[in-house]
Formats: sequence, structure tokens, C-alpha cells
Amino acid sequence: MPEPIVDIGDFAAGAVPPPIIHTFTDFNGVVVDLTTFPTVTVQIEAVPGVPVALGSGQVQITDDLVGEVTYWWHPNDMATANSEYRLQIWVWNDLPTSPTARRYESDLYRYRVYDGPGVAPS
Repeated sequence: MPEPIVDIGDFAAGAVPPPIIHTFTDFNGVVVDLTTFPTVTVQIEAVPGVPVALGSGQVQITDDLVGEVTYWWHPNDMATANSEYRLQIWVWNDLPTSPTARRYESDLYRYRVYDGPGVAPS
């Protein structure tokens, strides 16, 4: 089964694009109420690996009743030109050993960073 990948495009090194807003839904497409999901994180990996701090932007549940999570990019997320990255957002409500544990992951977001002309504004 192919991975659910959302291609969000190409960005110049040093860019800080608009935030990613992801809505968590169940298998039937019904939004997940995140009021009992206190923990949210974002993971970004380079393909292949690049030794840069990634995923250090701000991530938070922005509307728990409609399953909405927002990730605000950090400049390090776009620091290395000529690279491809995958980003995934996770929410969870309890320790994995708990019988009430629930962990949900977003689709994989794919993006590429290119070497734009000049230096990105600081």
C-alpha cells in the first residue's frame, strides 16, 4: 500500500513558508476531537539524512474540537539546499502502555529545498 504523501512543493533555502494546518480525521473522514490529546509533536527527516536541527518550529493544537493542528516553520527547516524532506505531525493522549492510549499521525508531507539566487533575507 503506498504511503499517503502530500507534496507541498519547492522552497528556497532560508524560506519560512505559511504554516501547515492539518486536520485529523478517522477512517470514515470524521474529524477527531483532540480535547483529550495533550501532546503534539512534529518530526522532519531529510531524505537522505542531513545533520541539521529540523522540526524546531512551533506546533500546537489550534482547534481541538475539529482536530486541527498547526505547525509554524522554523528557518532551519529550509536550511539545506538541494535536499528533500518528509514531515509528519503526531498527537497522543497517554503512555503507550495505557489501555486508553491513542496516537494519531498525519499524512506525510514532502517538500524540497533549492538554492535560490542570493542570500535569504534575515
